[in-house]
Amino acid sequence: MDKRKKSIFIIGSVVISIVSLILLYFVLIVTGVIQFRENSLTVTPHNISKKFEQGQVMAYKPYADDGTPNFTISGKIEEDHDYEVIGYSGTNDELGSKSSSIVIRIFDKNNPSIDVTKNYKITYETGLLTFYASEIIFDSHDAEKYFDGTPLKGSPSMIVHKGTPEPGHTIRYECNAEITYPGEVDNKFSVSIVNENGHDVTDYYKITYDKIGKLIVKKSELKVESFGAIKPYDGTPLTNDTEPTVTGVISDKHQIFENRAVGTITDVGIRKNTIKFKITDKETGEDVTSYYDIKKLEGDLIVIPLSDMPSLKEFYDKMNNKELFKVNSSETGEVYLRKNSFSNYTGTINWDNTGLNSFNISGENPLLYTN
Repeated sequence: MDKRKKSIFIIGSVVISIVSLILLYFVLIVTGVIQFRENSLTVTPHNISKKFEQGQVMAYKPYADDGTPNFTISGKIEEDHDYEVIGYSGTNDELGSKSSSIVIRIFDKNNPSIDVTKNYKITYETGLLTFYASEIIFDSHDAEKYFDGTPLKGSPSMIVHKGTPEPGHTIRYECNAEITYPGEVDNKFSVSIVNENGHDVTDYYKITYDKIGKLIVKKSELKVESFGAIKPYDGTPLTNDTEPTVTGVISDKHQIFENRAVGTITDVGIRKNTIKFKITDKETGEDVTSYYDIKKLEGDLIVIPLSDMPSLKEFYDKMNNKELFKVNSSETGEVYLRKNSFSNYTGTINWDNTGLNSFNISGENPLLYTN
């Protein structure tokens, strides 16, 4: 054999060997001996429950009478693969729960005799076959409060149920729902039932959680009020930096970090005595102002023109020691003068029992409302 023929023979042998290896490799892939990835599947029998009747036996079946599967497969089965149930078990003939199980086989659709089950990582979970004595339905109520820095917690007193445990059986509640800061959470809970010996018999019952309430913490209401002031125009700024009053409840864990009246006006007109207000956590310094519903009542800063002064003085003279106004009421009560009114009220109240249940207010100083 000359060198040329020998080279052709060697090249042909190599090509045939490579083709043979490729064909063998393809066959091994198809049959599942070699695989690029391993798909994960989870097979879970459905839980089945019925009310207990003496002499009745519950047996697990992988399919219902209408052909609906009594199991779930989670994960992806390749399009050219299919599965079949090759084994199942599980029976129960008494109160409580017994386990059920199922086994599947995965095969090639084009050639069902080729088993490709080993191409998959299959996790088998167990189901439950449960006979229950009766059904008990549980609801939880809503509860709410204003924010005060302490938690609002769920409790057994917020839970109601429909249905009655068997004699000697007791319901136990576990309430973990809790909320401290403004917002809301589900008033979730769990129950268990024990017999007179303290043994858990929850499986004897069908427990249904129907309506779940809410735990709601509302923002605490605060009212912050600044004072006003009035003067004739003189070219200088008018301010009233008296600390604004705060009404409402602030958590013991919080503090008023800033509370200032910073409004100012120089020219003739009216401007609000703006409030700067901030609440912080005593320990962390965190700004917690948003936990509160704050209503700001800002007083008026008023600068009046000098041209109004004669008429204003005339008004003072006319109203001094005069009856300022009368309040009529069919009931007794208190009368409050506006905090930001001009001048101070120092008068007395005279009751006039003339059948109209009216009273008169008079004072030494005039009362002039700013708006």
